[in-house]
Amino acid sequence: MKKLFIFAMILISSVLSSQVSHAQTAPWRWNFSADCSSLSDKRAQDMCFETTTASIYVCSPNSGEDGVCTSISEWKLAGGLWIDNGSSVYLKTARNVLIGTGLIQGNSSTGLGFDVNGDNIQDVVILPTGLISTPMGVEYVGSDAYLNINRTTDPSSTAIGNMWFNTTSLRFRYFNGALVKEIPTSLVYSNTFGSVTSSTSKILFKMPYGVRIESVTCIVDPADSGDVVPVTIQQCNTTADSCTGIDTAISCSNTGAADDGSINFPNITLGNWVAMSVGTVTGTASNVTINIRYTINVP
Repeated sequence: MKKLFIFAMILISSVLSSQVSHAQTAPWRWNFSADCSSLSDKRAQDMCFETTTASIYVCSPNSGEDGVCTSISEWKLAGGLWIDNGSSVYLKTARNVLIGTGLIQGNSSTGLGFDVNGDNIQDVVILPTGLISTPMGVEYVGSDAYLNINRTTDPSSTAIGNMWFNTTSLRFRYFNGALVKEIPTSLVYSNTFGSVTSSTSKILFKMPYGVRIESVTCIVDPADSGDVVPVTIQQCNTTADSCTGIDTAISCSNTGAADDGSINFPNITLGNWVAMSVGTVTGTASNVTINIRYTINVP
């Protein structure tokens, strides 16, 4: 009877031990796969070497140590999210990378490079000087895109092709390799007319684009004295008819004259003509020179 009791206890112990969890009795197992997350029958602590990324993953079932990994999220990358394949370091899964100090450091000699399209070639480089270098240029898109290159003074050192906007002169400047040059923001029409007589008109030019008349200056034969030629600049239609003055007449003299600093109707429409009307001449003016400074309007 005693022997029968001992046999029964051994049998019961054997049955109970077979129910002990897999995690407690089974050792971890190695697996090899091109995509470890595709394995759906592995148990807790099973390990997988992913051959395509040379990375190691551990099975961590959501249901606990007795469960099975059946989804991507249950395979955990051993050592974190970063993968080093020998030539590049990258994130296995897309994540936002937060820099706690707000500082990304480059190389003091070559700067900081970015490979935008993944071909192991630097597409954008921030040089140690702070300049941005790119072989394809810079494109600004969006409804409110702009490029600000303002400077209150010209740079102390520059290279050929460098360009900036000088906020003192309100003009663009560039370096041609030898000197700093300025791009004018206005154009000037200038002409000299001889044998000026009273009550005459002259057609000056036709505008290929819309412009704004900024100033008008004139001078009569400077070798003489006492001559006055009243001049009114006009805007005419596309056939040089129906001309109207853009401002009051300027009394051109031997010492020169200019508008009062404010043109009443400065805008000239694309395709229209600009003309000059002469009033009553005083003296014997042999010639009069007209200068019209204008800027091109934004279409």
